[in-house]
Amino acid sequence: MERLRIVQVAKIVRFACREPLSMVGVGVVLFLLLVALVGPYCVPYDPVAIRPPERLRPPSLAHPFGTDEIGRDLLSRVVHGARLSLRVGVSIVFIAALIGCIVGVVAGYFG
Repeated sequence: MERLRIVQVAKIVRFACREPLSMVGVGVVLFLLLVALVGPYCVPYDPVAIRPPERLRPPSLAHPFGTDEIGRDLLSRVVHGARLSLRVGVSIVFIAALIGCIVGVVAGYFG
């Protein structure tokens, strides 16, 4: 049984490696995971700190994405938003899988 699972996983990995678009998708997902997990520790500014003197600055070395109307750093806000978005996305997939399993079991039991 264990050998069968290993063979199935190996087939999926081989298929994914042959398809360039699947590798791009895996790369994007891994990048977003990395940004969500490590990013908040790497950004130099607090995403909710208001700095009126720095409002509406264009992109620069200090603020790679610029600043918004009240001086908040947009890169910091995007990184922290990625973390929340990832949490919401995973939660929705988990809830949908749970509901799908329940509906499937009920449908299988009652025909």
